[in-house]
Amino acid sequence: MRLLAELAPAAAARALAVERGISERQARRYIASAAAAPGGMMVPEPTAPVTIRLPRSLLGRLRSLAAERGTSVGALVAEALSVYLGEQRARGRRGGQAR
Repeated sequence: MRLLAELAPAAAARALAVERGISERQARRYIASAAAAPGGMMVPEPTAPVTIRLPRSLLGRLRSLAAERGTSVGALVAEALSVYLGEQRARGRRGGQAR
């Protein structure tokens, strides 16, 4: 959706907040960033918290890689899961028991 091309910034923020289920304050931040970016920007999908248990060694590797890339552990895990699930879909697997 090209909100800034169609709406005033305040109206665009309100529309974005409703569409994405985020606060108007966060929507205004996205609108300000998009206005400053020549090609606009993508607004990320809303997230939900999840708790998982990982081996400490794996968590250490995740934290190191996240720091190296300048991102969060959550963003790195989301990226890895998206890639993994995309590969599973491409192979025609639907999940189930580990083999």
